[in-house]
Amino acid sequence: MNHIRRIVVLMLFFASLAPAFADTIAVAVRHHSEAERAPALADLVEEGAMEYLFANGNIVFDLEIDPTDEVFDYRAIDAAELGGARYVVVLELAFTTVGERGLYPAEIEVRLLEIDGESERVRATVFADDLQGETDLTSETMADRLGARASAIALEEIAGGTAAW
Repeated sequence: MNHIRRIVVLMLFFASLAPAFADTIAVAVRHHSEAERAPALADLVEEGAMEYLFANGNIVFDLEIDPTDEVFDYRAIDAAELGGARYVVVLELAFTTVGERGLYPAEIEVRLLEIDGESERVRATVFADDLQGETDLTSETMADRLGARASAIALEEIAGGTAAW
């Protein structure tokens, strides 16, 4: 009897360590720039988004979808579903040219797509200019920060407002 009690207590303890809102989330980044640096900056946006989601206890994977595909969202939903995700975070990256910096991430439109109902749960835009105290960042650092901020918005919707930024 004592042995069973220990097992139950240990199971409850380990179950309490798991985040209550952990989900499997796919991330897809899209941009429409022909600039040579655009794909590398898009990769950094994706990295920032995935790191944030993973650090908050989620299983995360990326989707490699042609950014020019006219049915991008549907392909993302199909690929995410095959990978076992419940959600897709689609990040639409827009660039600007800033003096010596050259190509610079200006904004990200974030959309959270739910696989089950193939519905859009949230749509918001994150502007580089709105990230406080971060106007002197390199293009690479800004891309990473924008990705993290955009995924925080999506995660807040998934978790019902419990995500912190």
